[in-house]
Amino acid sequence: MTPVDGAFRKQETATPRTYPLPAHSLFYIYQLLTLGNLNSCELVELEGRLDHERLRAALLQALARHPVLNSRIKPRFMRAFDCEVAPEPLPIDVRIAQCETDEPAAVHQRLLANVWQESSDVTAGRPVRFHLLETPTRSYLQIITVRLYNDARAGYRLAHDIAESYTALEFGTPYDTTPIEVEDRSTAALFTQHLPFAKRLRHALGAVKLMVLDLLRPDVSMPLPDTPRGEQDFAKVDFGAELLEGLRRRAKQEKVTVHAMLALALFQVWRASSPGKVGRRWLRILDNFSLRHLTRVNTDELYETLVVPYSVRLPTSGTDREVLTAMVDQLNHWKSGEILSELYRVRLYTALARFSPLRLSSALITRYVAKSNIVMSNPGPVPFPLERFGSVPIADFINFSQLFPPSRVMLIFSTFRGRLRALVVWDRNAYPDGPERELIAPLRARLAELAAPA
Repeated sequence: MTPVDGAFRKQETATPRTYPLPAHSLFYIYQLLTLGNLNSCELVELEGRLDHERLRAALLQALARHPVLNSRIKPRFMRAFDCEVAPEPLPIDVRIAQCETDEPAAVHQRLLANVWQESSDVTAGRPVRFHLLETPTRSYLQIITVRLYNDARAGYRLAHDIAESYTALEFGTPYDTTPIEVEDRSTAALFTQHLPFAKRLRHALGAVKLMVLDLLRPDVSMPLPDTPRGEQDFAKVDFGAELLEGLRRRAKQEKVTVHAMLALALFQVWRASSPGKVGRRWLRILDNFSLRHLTRVNTDELYETLVVPYSVRLPTSGTDREVLTAMVDQLNHWKSGEILSELYRVRLYTALARFSPLRLSSALITRYVAKSNIVMSNPGPVPFPLERFGSVPIADFINFSQLFPPSRVMLIFSTFRGRLRALVVWDRNAYPDGPERELIAPLRARLAELAAPA
């Protein structure tokens, strides 16, 4: 029996499993219903061609490790949804195309269209599809999933599993297809069921308090035009290894994290672009916080959305040192477990969306609560090896998600092979000529200043 046959048999002998979609995932499915597209993408750039049949077999093996990717969403009463894990392997959507040139702009347009030109129907089949674009010298594998299923770490894991599976098939080595699963994926079972009632009540009341405070706080954000939402674009910005080492050195001197240094640089860019607002209010930046260290069971390798959105608020009248202190204090506050109040807030949003008109609840959350048009996230170093698909080396790897309203630009910092990069996603109506001049170039300069030896 081949490894692929084994992957099939393991799923065929399994009993069907249906469970209510967790509350932290319902939040994203309501966003999907409102926006119409919630695709995220892992993009693997390869220095050569892949064998198509081996790739299909590798995908089957890798997907067998993540049962949620062999599932469909089933609507229930009053906007409730079930996740139905199929007892047999569902068809895999693999699309292979050629591009006659390696010219970056032409390749970029093809990759861009693959991500956001087509939404995913999560009720019809697997919530993942694959695009392989072949150019004269390169291949680009895109893993396109729906945001309600994954976060950055889950995306890293799936890309790693596919690469390992392909390598095992090419060289005839064993590949473990044991499913990575937990007994109960519900929000309560993963995060809150084990907590004393008094603590759960405190977090629930804290969620209400946070929402009320956000309604009242007149925070500021990036100076962008108030235009309707438009199409999205993305670009990778490579800051390099030397700058990363400089930031690490400076962060150590300041006794803060690199994440705090990145936030300071972004704050400095805002301060230079909005001198009239300095000292009047607080700058608000949206971010995502990983909850994996707070789960009752080990979820390090689980394919699931285990992040919660939250706000970073920085004093516009503060010195650089005060901004760093504010950033570190907030991160330490959330790391202590208080981030669960934000999780309860997401559950509150879910309830609002379920029992009220979707567009009304979405407008309330985005216009009057979130109040920020910029997202800055830092998933950190890619935690799983990504070196090659068999004999084909991996040249580069990035991943990114949909731009959620009210945000108009998103910076996702990550480290790959010792180099600091930022994946920038922006709304073309907010940056008609791209964000290079107004955002990326000033940010690069600020980071270089912070990384320079004292």
